[in-house]
Amino acid sequence: MKFALPTAAAPVWDFATVAARAKELGYDGVDLRGYLDEPSPTPHNVFLSDPAKVREAFDVAGVPVACLSTGVSMGRTRGEHEPAANRARRCVDVAGVLGTKVVRIRDRLVARGTGHLAAAAEFGRWLSPLAEYAAGRGVTIAVENVLSFRTAREMWAALDNAHHRAVGAAWDPAAAAAVGEMPAVSVPTLNGKIVYALATDVTLAGTPSPARPAAMGFADVGKGAARVREFVIRLMGIGYRGWVCPEPVGPIVGTPEAYLSAALAALRGWTTPPAPPKVVKPVHPPVKVAAK
Repeated sequence: MKFALPTAAAPVWDFATVAARAKELGYDGVDLRGYLDEPSPTPHNVFLSDPAKVREAFDVAGVPVACLSTGVSMGRTRGEHEPAANRARRCVDVAGVLGTKVVRIRDRLVARGTGHLAAAAEFGRWLSPLAEYAAGRGVTIAVENVLSFRTAREMWAALDNAHHRAVGAAWDPAAAAAVGEMPAVSVPTLNGKIVYALATDVTLAGTPSPARPAAMGFADVGKGAARVREFVIRLMGIGYRGWVCPEPVGPIVGTPEAYLSAALAALRGWTTPPAPPKVVKPVHPPVKVAAK
């Protein structure tokens, strides 16, 4: 597995600082969050910069952009679908300039009274031409289970209807935990459809339920209710070798450096095989040979 530093953990860092900290802390790459219509622009919003110069900055530092994470979503109404598709295509174009192979988008909000599986099928049909567009540029669209399709069954239905190799799931175990689904269900169900992984941990307020997701609060990786350790180990069990990003929920507690360092230490600790035990050869006393 490879580990990506989430810029969401440090919204005040500029590109140079993000690249430098990723290298110093030992991350393999960077999850670059950027919104087309960000209300309060952050210093590392690639859509307010020249993507070619942003790529050059990360290339010089030797830190690749693992994923371009966006706020794009299909939207609820039909009138929102095409504008959302245009935003997604623009994100794919920017990802191509950055040299990243993954663009993360959100699923969709389902209107009250609409069945989730029917909505997932509609979402898949909307997603299919976007996946074709992305494939032509060497990019995969990773759909995050953050709005309505929080269970593996719902996400599977959406991706199955898209029916394209250039689309998959960006799985967040915390979002699934908020509706009562654990990694023991999510990972085997989605299996190879997981193309990006979020090691997000949370505290949960209330009883998790598909009808009313529990409210999520910040937690350090491995110390919350999302069973992140189990999630990562199960990913290893299905042979997942992609990116894992410890993206926090909301503002972090403490400094970005402390959070990111502890998160990476936990992830590497769970995924690094233990050293084989040292074999100590017995020392035998010299054998005395009797004189003839």
